[in-house]
Amino acid sequence: MKAFSNGDEGISAHETVQMDVVDAEIAWNGSSAGGVADVNDSMTTYTNCEVYHNLGAAFSFAGKSHRVTNCIIHHQAKDFEVREDAHLAKSGNEWRRE
Repeated sequence: MKAFSNGDEGISAHETVQMDVVDAEIAWNGSSAGGVADVNDSMTTYTNCEVYHNLGAAFSFAGKSHRVTNCIIHHQAKDFEVREDAHLAKSGNEWRRE
Protein backbone atom coordinates (compact mmCIF):
# COMPACT_ATOMS: atom_id res chain seq x y z
CA MET A 1 0.00 0.00 0.00
CA LYS A 2 1.15 3.55 -0.71
CA ALA A 3 -0.22 6.58 1.11
CA PHE A 4 1.29 9.59 -0.67
CA SER A 5 0.67 13.34 -0.81
CA ASN A 6 -2.61 13.60 1.08
CA GLY A 7 -3.54 16.99 2.47
CA ASP A 8 -4.31 15.17 5.73
CA GLU A 9 -2.81 12.03 7.29
CA GLY A 10 -1.64 9.24 5.01
CA ILE A 11 -3.35 6.66 7.25
CA SER A 12 -5.71 7.31 10.17
CA ALA A 13 -7.73 4.80 12.20
CA HIS A 14 -10.69 6.23 14.12
CA GLU A 15 -13.22 5.08 16.71
CA THR A 16 -13.03 1.29 17.35
CA VAL A 17 -11.14 0.34 14.17
CA GLN A 18 -8.73 -2.60 14.42
CA MET A 19 -6.25 -2.47 11.57
CA ASP A 20 -3.06 -4.24 10.49
CA VAL A 21 -0.89 -2.40 7.94
CA VAL A 22 1.92 -4.37 6.29
CA ASP A 23 4.54 -3.25 3.73
CA ALA A 24 3.12 0.29 3.38
CA GLU A 25 5.02 3.34 2.16
CA ILE A 26 3.73 6.52 3.82
CA ALA A 27 5.18 9.81 2.58
CA TRP A 28 4.60 13.52 1.81
CA ASN A 29 1.36 13.79 3.80
CA GLY A 30 0.35 17.21 5.10
CA SER A 31 -1.32 16.75 8.49
CA SER A 32 0.41 18.44 11.41
CA ALA A 33 -0.38 15.25 13.38
CA GLY A 34 1.75 13.11 11.10
CA GLY A 35 1.94 10.53 8.34
CA VAL A 36 -0.04 8.11 10.53
CA ALA A 37 -2.52 9.45 13.10
CA ASP A 38 -4.63 6.85 14.92
CA VAL A 39 -7.14 8.06 17.50
CA ASN A 40 -10.02 7.24 19.84
CA ASP A 41 -10.29 3.49 20.65
CA SER A 42 -8.36 2.27 17.61
CA MET A 43 -5.99 -0.69 17.84
CA THR A 44 -3.40 -0.84 15.06
CA THR A 45 -0.21 -2.58 13.97
CA TYR A 46 2.33 -1.38 11.41
CA THR A 47 4.85 -3.93 10.11
CA ASN A 48 7.63 -3.52 7.53
CA CYS A 49 6.54 0.01 6.60
CA GLU A 50 8.64 2.94 5.36
CA VAL A 51 7.60 6.36 6.63
CA TYR A 52 9.24 9.62 5.52
CA HIS A 53 8.82 13.31 4.61
CA ASN A 54 5.49 13.76 6.42
CA LEU A 55 4.54 16.96 8.21
CA GLY A 56 4.45 16.28 11.95
CA ALA A 57 5.48 12.93 13.41
CA ALA A 58 5.93 9.74 11.44
CA PHE A 59 3.43 8.06 13.79
CA SER A 60 0.98 9.89 16.06
CA PHE A 61 -1.08 7.74 18.41
CA ALA A 62 -3.94 8.71 20.69
CA GLY A 63 -5.94 5.52 20.32
CA LYS A 64 -6.04 2.51 22.56
CA SER A 65 -3.15 0.22 21.54
CA HIS A 66 -0.54 0.30 18.79
CA ARG A 67 2.46 -1.74 17.63
CA VAL A 68 5.19 -0.62 15.19
CA THR A 69 7.56 -3.39 14.10
CA ASN A 70 10.44 -3.52 11.60
CA CYS A 71 9.64 -0.13 10.07
CA ILE A 72 12.09 2.34 8.52
CA ILE A 73 11.57 5.98 9.51
CA HIS A 74 13.55 8.82 7.94
CA HIS A 75 13.36 12.52 7.10
CA GLN A 76 10.89 13.18 9.91
CA ALA A 77 10.96 16.02 12.44
CA LYS A 78 9.69 13.53 15.04
CA ASP A 79 9.45 9.75 14.94
CA PHE A 80 6.63 9.07 17.44
CA GLU A 81 4.08 11.15 19.27
CA VAL A 82 2.03 9.29 21.87
CA ARG A 83 -0.84 11.22 23.39
CA GLU A 84 -3.38 10.65 26.13
CA ASP A 85 -3.25 7.10 27.49
CA ALA A 86 -2.34 5.27 24.28
CA HIS A 87 -0.12 2.21 24.61
CA LEU A 88 2.71 1.81 22.10
CA ALA A 89 4.95 -1.23 21.58
CA LYS A 90 7.97 -0.77 19.27
CA SER A 91 10.55 -3.28 18.09
CA GLY A 92 13.06 -3.74 15.29
CA ASN A 93 12.55 -0.27 13.82
CA GLU A 94 15.30 1.63 12.03
CA TRP A 95 15.66 5.40 12.34
CA ARG A 96 17.67 7.16 9.68
CA ARG A 97 18.67 10.76 10.34
CA GLU A 98 19.63 11.63 6.76
